[in-house]
Amino acid sequence: MNFLSRIEETLLLSIWKLRDNAYGRTIREQVEKDTGIRWLSGAIYGPLNRLKKNEYIVARPAKEPGEYGGRPRIYYKLTPRGKEKLASIQTVTRALWAGVPCLKNEFEGSGDRGSPAFPPAYRNHPAAVHGFYPGRTENGRELHQDGVP
Repeated sequence: MNFLSRIEETLLLSIWKLRDNAYGRTIREQVEKDTGIRWLSGAIYGPLNRLKKNEYIVARPAKEPGEYGGRPRIYYKLTPRGKEKLASIQTVTRALWAGVPCLKNEFEGSGDRGSPAFPPAYRNHPAAVHGFYPGRTENGRELHQDGVP
């Protein structure tokens, strides 16, 4: 099986959820809603381009001009291959987690990643491994692509 990165999987699922309203901003907002992580505006475009290159999604410009006369929105849609990939990811994920009890209670308060007790040290965030960082520090300052305020 050819595996996707977690962000590519998340983007495919977001596009599926958004249906005909999947364009840059709405996709990023859906990812933020699903993951609880604030993403930089441009962070999704590299993975979207890989998904497009691998024919999991197609992109088409909107017919109407962009807001304030800017570029038109680019809408994304799953291809049949993308739908098959999403279904296979779901099957594999269910199989991987089959028989595993809820781990949240086991890790709560231990300071583990993913636990509410884990402090928001974004430089060590799992998304940072892939070059994606939450958009702000604890005090609200904007983070740059390298994760430094």
